[in-house]
Amino acid sequence: MADPPSQETDHLIEAFRYTVAKLFFQQAQKDNLQVDNKAIFVLSELLLGYIEILTTDLEAFCRHGKRTTITADDVLLCCRRNESLKEKMERFLRTVNPPPPPHSFSGKKGKNNCKSV
Repeated sequence: MADPPSQETDHLIEAFRYTVAKLFFQQAQKDNLQVDNKAIFVLSELLLGYIEILTTDLEAFCRHGKRTTITADDVLLCCRRNESLKEKMERFLRTVNPPPPPHSFSGKKGKNNCKSV
């Protein structure tokens, strides 16, 4: 049985609902659409439910990898059935964490390579 929500959790959920509503209203305004308050409430509940499902999946991927930290790779695994979403997430990760530059040495000894003393 899940622990009852704490006061902090309740506060975070309300902040989440507020943020969803604000984002929804902004997008609707851009698209010249009217927004029903019930639709916003239902959407925020849907997203909260989806977060619970994702959390369960992420924990399972993490345990399967014998780790205690959820990684970006775990999140990508959640996207594995939606190729376009997975590609967007991979692009996002490359912008946040670009790959290191390739090594400039070949491993062969030559006049441009470092020598041990």
